[in-house]
Amino acid sequence: MKKVHIILVITACWAVSCQRSHTPHYRPSPSDSLYTAELAAHIYADDPERALVVLDSAYLVGNTSEFRRDYLRATIYGRQQINPQRGKALDICEELLQHDSTRTDSESTVAHRLDVLNLMTAIYRDRKDYENYLKYAYEIVSLNRAWGNETEVLRAEAEIGLALTNLGRQEEGLQKLDEVRAALSRGAPSIDRLDAWIVVTKRKMNTLGDLGRYDEVAQLAQEIIDRLDAYQAHPENYAEDSRRLPPIKEDRDRWCDFYRSQAHGFLGYAYAMSGKETEARKEVAIFEASDHGRTYSGRRMISRVWVPLKEWNKLMLIDDEVATRMGADTLNIDYATILHDRSLAAKARGRYVESREWLDRYARLKDELADRMQASQAQEYAALYHESEQDRALAEVKAEALRKDQFILFTMIMLAMAVAAVLYYSNQQNRIEEKNKALVRMIHELSEKAKHAAAPAAATKHAFEDEDTFLLIDKTIREEKLYANTQLQRQDILDRFNIRRQTLNDLLNEYTLDRTFPGYVNSIRMEEAVRILQEDPTQTFTSIAEAVGLNPANFRIQFKQYFGMTPAEYREEFLKEQA
Repeated sequence: MKKVHIILVITACWAVSCQRSHTPHYRPSPSDSLYTAELAAHIYADDPERALVVLDSAYLVGNTSEFRRDYLRATIYGRQQINPQRGKALDICEELLQHDSTRTDSESTVAHRLDVLNLMTAIYRDRKDYENYLKYAYEIVSLNRAWGNETEVLRAEAEIGLALTNLGRQEEGLQKLDEVRAALSRGAPSIDRLDAWIVVTKRKMNTLGDLGRYDEVAQLAQEIIDRLDAYQAHPENYAEDSRRLPPIKEDRDRWCDFYRSQAHGFLGYAYAMSGKETEARKEVAIFEASDHGRTYSGRRMISRVWVPLKEWNKLMLIDDEVATRMGADTLNIDYATILHDRSLAAKARGRYVESREWLDRYARLKDELADRMQASQAQEYAALYHESEQDRALAEVKAEALRKDQFILFTMIMLAMAVAAVLYYSNQQNRIEEKNKALVRMIHELSEKAKHAAAPAAATKHAFEDEDTFLLIDKTIREEKLYANTQLQRQDILDRFNIRRQTLNDLLNEYTLDRTFPGYVNSIRMEEAVRILQEDPTQTFTSIAEAVGLNPANFRIQFKQYFGMTPAEYREEFLKEQA
């Protein structure tokens, strides 16, 4: 088997040699002397273990250097869906950044360093670790600017723009992307600048899609198609300055087809999300017929249109493929998306119990991921950026399931009490009023308990020092209004009171009903919100939410989930009682 791999490497060398003998104007990158090893390593792109064997064989026959071997090994690991493998790739990259081959004192070593940095930013982007993504993108900008690589500077600045949008700074990030697109559109046309412009435009389309601005996504996708058509109609007008593509017509055609198919995919997505089903299906059909559309990455890219188009079988097929590639590594946002997809598919097929089971698993995994992301400031920002849309989607699914149950119950009652319909309606109204009054009384009791800072009933079961510690923490959070800080984390309390995580967990389990730190802080925020509603009926709900550290967009939903009624309903009932 080893001989076979060596033969494959030698064959790859011969093929590339023949190819270059017919392309005398090809301008290689500084690391291009090792191109044959990279080709060999990519022969088995979907078979990582075999790819690694081929790469080792290339190194044994002297086809590649030790540095390039390790870099390609990191590339192979980084392609995989499994996060531990991506972690291996990042570890290798960190070691390579300390290698002599990645110094910043010569053009060739700078090229090696940029190869490593570009790989790291791609992996961090996939993992949604936007803090490190931004950190290494800045270094890429600095290196390229120092060596006068203008187009590469613009490419990296676009990555900075994308990182900013995912860290909650959408307008700043979009402005950066627009500045880069404008800079790449100026001057004489060239292959390299066209390629960079398309990549930057794709970054902007992804951001606009997250923001729900689908008409703009469609407009940009069509612009990509128009520019590719213009290039293919008059390629002689474009400078041959690309270090990324050899000037072989077949390769350039494949390059155009790849980007054109992606543009059709974006069009299909934009139309589907806008409710234009006919147009969406037309664009999706074009995408699926392309070479890229038949690849795993292509199928995964287009999978986001299957929900609005209600193509549940196709959605389940790609989700199953993604899950298979993940293996046992299911503690990630991609698997959470799969669980949510399966819930939607089951619901669409009328399997409501199964749908709720998938939804519960999705909610639990989402909570676990949120807890694990607290250690990373960037991950927290990313979660905050997506929190509103995710919570809204989850709330809508739960509300719809609840409405379904209520409708069934209501229908049965109406059938049984048809003769007394008017009386039934009157009784229902009375029940609602009594329920609201009971909820108001319950909220008042909670508020009074918070005002007097009563010791928890369960505290007598433990030593006084445990009770004193919890009461000190509780008093500090309330009196110093630590709860008003939206970024308050468990670690802040651990550092403040010099206690271990397990100690805090034990105190929460013993002295609170919520049993988790986020739940405990949220209960304080809700109590403070009620206090403000009672003391100042003129305050807006937005100002109340901000005062207690809650997201104004989710305040109404969170309040109702916690107390069983909305802030407006509570204020109305409270004012009735005061009158």
